[in-house]
Order: sequence, then structure tokens, then C-alpha cells
Amino acid sequence: MPSRVRRTVELLLPRNRIGDPKVEPSGAKISLRLTFCCTDLFEIRGIVFRAVVVLKNCQRSHFSGVLVSFSMNIDEYAKYDALGLAELVSGRHVAPKELAETAARAIEAINPAINAIVETYPDRIDSLDEKTLGDGPFRGVPFLMKDVFGHEAGRKIEFGSRLCKDMIVQTDTHYCRLLQASGVNILGRSAAPEYSMSGTTEGALYGNSSTPWKRGYSAGGSTGGGMAAVVAGIVPIAHGSDIAGSIRVPASFCGGVGLKPSRGRISFGPILDENGYGLAQNFVQTKTLRDCAAMLDCLAVPQPGDPFIIPKPAESYANGTRGFRRQSGIRSFRDEEHGRRLVFRF
Repeated sequence: MPSRVRRTVELLLPRNRIGDPKVEPSGAKISLRLTFCCTDLFEIRGIVFRAVVVLKNCQRSHFSGVLVSFSMNIDEYAKYDALGLAELVSGRHVAPKELAETAARAIEAINPAINAIVETYPDRIDSLDEKTLGDGPFRGVPFLMKDVFGHEAGRKIEFGSRLCKDMIVQTDTHYCRLLQASGVNILGRSAAPEYSMSGTTEGALYGNSSTPWKRGYSAGGSTGGGMAAVVAGIVPIAHGSDIAGSIRVPASFCGGVGLKPSRGRISFGPILDENGYGLAQNFVQTKTLRDCAAMLDCLAVPQPGDPFIIPKPAESYANGTRGFRRQSGIRSFRDEEHGRRLVFRF
């Protein structure tokens, strides 16, 4: 059975009163918000058309200049991991632009409480050209780049430091191009401490990031912004980097999945051969193990100029997690010492 996605549709209807040929002054509009489940974009058009027909046939008023907008429900959106959203895109149940707009609404609603995102890219949200997205397994999935060694040409990279404020990247990293090939839609930049040299995400440039579980409490670092955004449901996957726990600490503070890949598994080129004398690694923050494995398949691709290549396993990382996926779910345990029940999602 096709997936049914909950969406919110808003109709802004300028109104003409019967017998009055003049349109009412600006602002005299009826705003009608509908929430419903549907299988695809064609079904949305049918529902909206029927709603407009009913309104136009209303005995008291008639309507003109109908402006229609629709987007995926935020709560529904937040339930999916990255591959889950990509499956909706590939099945034409949602469009990448719809996901981008939903992520933007989530940023607007949630980010003031956690301060995880420092910049968004309107050209990847309001004016997204879906033809620019890669055809990989994550096509259309909203993604955030950490304010450190992600490096997309033409975008700001400030390293969380006032010394680097408004600095513009000149060259794409291999990491960025591999991300783009995976299909993700890089629509903004996540917070990081100054030069990512902290186990918390705090800084004078953009302030402090909070764990989604309690405002004012640390999200960890240095990828606290990305992990907080993932766990809060703003995006399902985000850039992370790790030299001494910067992926893993935020995963533990926020409750996500954080893996530091082996040395040389993911390229740092063409700007660097290695970072942190080989201790630093680029990867992602996720909410599920299967997203982590599938993205490792996308990023663990040797690039020109890499100082060495480490062999990949014969089987893909994604295939290696299939057994875990079948066992995923929710379990609860009784904490007898403190008289409470703990719930674990895995």
C-alpha cells in the first residue's frame, strides 16, 4: 500500500462580497488551514481543487485570486530518518522542495530554543532547482553543513570564530562533492565552537547550542549544532567531524548516532591530505544506524591526492546493517533504583 503522508495546506483567499464589485482592502483575506493524509502530489491537487470549488459555491461569498501553499506536517516529517524521507521522494509522495520548505518551517519553530543553525540558504529552499540534486540514495533529503571543514564553494565558512566572520569558500572539498552526489540538499550551516576546539558548542560569534532535551544544557561538541538539529527533528542527517569525540560526544549528549570513521576512510582533499595529524575525520550525525551505514557507502570513495587508501569490506556497509534494521524498535526498562521507566529507541 502506498505511503500516506500528513500534510498541511493553507489557502489564502481574497474575498469579494456579493453585490460589491470592489475587492476589499488589502488584508481582507480568509486563511483556511487543512490537515489531511494523502499518497502523492496529484492527490493534493485534487483535494485543494475540491476545497476551492466548495468555497466558491458558498452562498454568502465568492472568492478570487486563490493562493495555495502546502507542506508536509512537521511532526510527520520528524518521524522519518534520512532514507525514509528519500524513499518518499523516490516514490513521488513528496518533492524535494516540499521537504526543504518543511525543514525551513522546523528551523523557524525549533531553532530559537536550541540555537543549532547559524545560516540557511534560500536558493536551496524557496528557489530550489531539483535538477541540481544528485541521484544517490539520499536524493532530496535536507542536510546541514557544519561550520568547519565541509567547504562548499561560494558559501560562508567561519569556523565559529569572529576572526573568520563572513569568509567565503573558494573551492569545494571532495567531501562536499560526494555529499552532493549522495543526493542530499545542503540547505544551511550548523553551529560549532571556535575552530571546533571544544567539547561543547559555545562561542562568542553565535552563542551556545542546547540539547533538545533541556534548554540551556549542553548539546556537546564540537558538532553540537548538527546533532541537536538532527535529534530535534529539523533535519534527519547533518555533517559532523571528529578529532577527539566531536561526533561522538554530541551523539551521547543528544541521543543520536555518531560514528568516527577510520583514518583515511573519507577524503579531506583537495585542501588537505589529512587533518589533525590523521586524528580528525569528516562524517555525519544521524538518528538511525542505517542512515549512518548508507552514507558511509557514499562518502568512503578514494579521491585524487589522498595520501593512502584503506580497503573497503566486500559487502556494503548498508547491507551489513540489515539485521539491525529488522530488530529496530522501542524498548523500555525499569530502573528499580530510582523508581522510573527508561525508554530506548534503537
